[in-house]
Amino acid sequence: LAQERGVNFATAARPPSPLAAVAAPAAMLDQLEVNCLITVPAVLGLLWSAKEWVSVSKVKLDGHPDLLSRQDSKAKQSAADIVSEMTKIAKTIQDGAMSFLFA
Repeated sequence: LAQERGVNFATAARPPSPLAAVAAPAAMLDQLEVNCLITVPAVLGLLWSAKEWVSVSKVKLDGHPDLLSRQDSKAKQSAADIVSEMTKIAKTIQDGAMSFLFA
């Protein structure tokens, strides 16, 4: 019937596919834009890590001796002994972390 009417299905106009917009190639970005998309997040990450390093390095490990004496009045160790033990453990953890990072 279609041949009788002279319709050629190969060249007939078809409605656009809904996936045509998705499959179309995206516009290429300029080289400067690509470089900025790579560089800016890296620089922001470095700045953030420097800020966090500064804030963490300001923390002092003193054990809050006044809190220790109130909370653990029955302890056999003095607050100074507890703080020295905490400092020793923290140093061990720090050495292990550095060994892991640079091994």
